[in-house]
Amino acid sequence: WVYSCEDKEGKQAKATKNPSKKDKDSKGNEVEGEDSGRGEKCASSDGPSSKGASAPGYQMKELAMLKTSAIFDLKWCPKKQNGGQVLLGEAAEDGFVTIYGTASSSSGAETKNPENASSKGNPYISVLSKTEVVKNKKQCLSLDWSTTEPHMMIVSQGDRGTSVWSVGENGTAMTRKHFIQEAHDIDEVWIAAFDRSSASVVYTGSDDCTLKSWDLRESVQKPVVVNSGHEAGVTVISPHPHREHVLATGSYDEKIRIFDKRNLYRPVCDYGTGGGVWRLRWNSKGPDEQLLAACMRAGFQIVALSKEGSKLELQAKYDDHRTPGVTTLAYGCDWGRCDPSIIGSCSFYDKQLHLWSVAAGNQSSS
Repeated sequence: WVYSCEDKEGKQAKATKNPSKKDKDSKGNEVEGEDSGRGEKCASSDGPSSKGASAPGYQMKELAMLKTSAIFDLKWCPKKQNGGQVLLGEAAEDGFVTIYGTASSSSGAETKNPENASSKGNPYISVLSKTEVVKNKKQCLSLDWSTTEPHMMIVSQGDRGTSVWSVGENGTAMTRKHFIQEAHDIDEVWIAAFDRSSASVVYTGSDDCTLKSWDLRESVQKPVVVNSGHEAGVTVISPHPHREHVLATGSYDEKIRIFDKRNLYRPVCDYGTGGGVWRLRWNSKGPDEQLLAACMRAGFQIVALSKEGSKLELQAKYDDHRTPGVTTLAYGCDWGRCDPSIIGSCSFYDKQLHLWSVAAGNQSSS
């Protein structure tokens, strides 16, 4: 599903412009920060939903829908393509990575597979390419786009492997550049991520409880660092989009850990969430100390990293994903790119997508 974020009068939210918070690619060109690329419209893409809860002053409007395999991960390409098109990558349980394109109907382009699409306005979404990344009925578990080389993508796999791909102009083809066949000792490599300052440095995490860093300029048969300090599977790795040496991890052991990337052997600090941590998102458009976490049975939490980077503290918690008789798991979340005070969250089993905001000056949410 693709939704727009509108005010109560039906006007679409305008993008928040913050030139000081942009990354640069290898050629020095400015690109948007982590998971950005929505342009002038605010759209949520955190997965299927059947119900919505609006933040004060906002409502969600469905723009388009495509039928797919079960989805493990979705991320926007950080750089627009020629003609203004925005790419969206999907990692699915069938072992395929699909590249979608969103664009204004005024661009003159048409949906590639109209029989699979329900397009109700502007923008629409269309399939540009579909690539089999993992064979033997294994899954694609996560993906990440490089912010320094926006055509590069890394995919973590359900067969112990991790692969790095080059995505063609306008998302029409994918070519494998690197393959780490035995990245971990257990099939489920839950997460892979690029370093925010170099497309040659990547991180992986797995159900084998390890965090690893790799340098693609050297042999991919041996990691640079192996951290075995997590007490359960490593489910998410999130390098900070603006603080060069800060990296966060989440785990089934119910902890968020903050690392200095120059010493990945031990965390600088950690924070107990009370639930397994499935997703982490730094606030790349608002206060950059804020870290949004999907904590499974412990709901959604916002924690703040101190200025010196040595302590995490709870700022707010949202646990309104409730359906009588249904166990809810906080699984997907992200900050609004047009309005960073707005947060989208989605939950497992109850199939809900919520839009909410944090009240200023306290720890309540609405």
